[in-house]
Amino acid sequence: MYKVMINVLALVPLVLLLLGALPDLHPIADSLAVFRVPLGGITVLVGAVFLPLWPRKLAWMTLALGAGAALPILWNAFPDTPDQTARYGLYQKNLSFRNKQIGDVAQDILQKKPDFVTLQEVTMAHKALLKTLAETYPTRLVCPFGTVGGVALASRWPLIKGSETCMDGLGMAAAQVRTPDGPVWLVSTHLHWPYPFGQAEQVAMLLPGLAALDGVKIIAGDFNMVPWSGTITRIEQVAKVNRIGHINGTFWLKQMFPLPIDHVLISVPNTGTVETLPLLGSDHNGVWARFSLNKQTEPTERP
Repeated sequence: MYKVMINVLALVPLVLLLLGALPDLHPIADSLAVFRVPLGGITVLVGAVFLPLWPRKLAWMTLALGAGAALPILWNAFPDTPDQTARYGLYQKNLSFRNKQIGDVAQDILQKKPDFVTLQEVTMAHKALLKTLAETYPTRLVCPFGTVGGVALASRWPLIKGSETCMDGLGMAAAQVRTPDGPVWLVSTHLHWPYPFGQAEQVAMLLPGLAALDGVKIIAGDFNMVPWSGTITRIEQVAKVNRIGHINGTFWLKQMFPLPIDHVLISVPNTGTVETLPLLGSDHNGVWARFSLNKQTEPTERP
């Protein structure tokens, strides 16, 4: 019985790893997917330790599945080479409602001169930031979202009249702007934590709104979810966008485990690169994205 219990416990990391790859089964799968790298590493260790004790096929399968889950993520964590030919820049930042260094964030934005800015956890105390950006970024939109603060966007490119969209209470602000390559939807989003919190339900309500945005899209924000999750995959499929750049940790869970949860997604077939920026008073690193966009025809002006 003792040996049976040891073998069963040894297989637990493998079972959790496999469940984390089944997002359509239950929202808990995405919560497990967050820990794919450590689960993969533990599974590799289990396979190696039990190689002399288990049937060889089982031990090698365990080792291979663990390595196959963790290694691609680690490989894609190597920093990008910045794209010097990219036409556009985007500054993504979860400000943190507790942030006391808002002036530093504003100066960092103005110094980098992005075309687009997406912000989360924007509170009344952050009004000074938006006021500082007003002259350089005439297109601005703030939408309420929960007690931690709203979501906001800004762009140096002119607003297409009537395109402003707030999905109140769902953590999304969207506006269409006119760029040199045609109209582009800019979306700032903030998702809840995954199961047992409300991320799955929130995403289900957001997807129709994202699908309704016709044309080139830039979706950036704090997704509170890793790139290989079912959540990000569903957003990519419905909005016809792809996440750009390497896998970069932007939030340290319990100050010990880096999570890549702040992302920039742009319409296919475009690509781009990202760099991780300092905390500047937040608990999230900023993201500096560089990319180009395919040209679009001008839309009819909205009434």
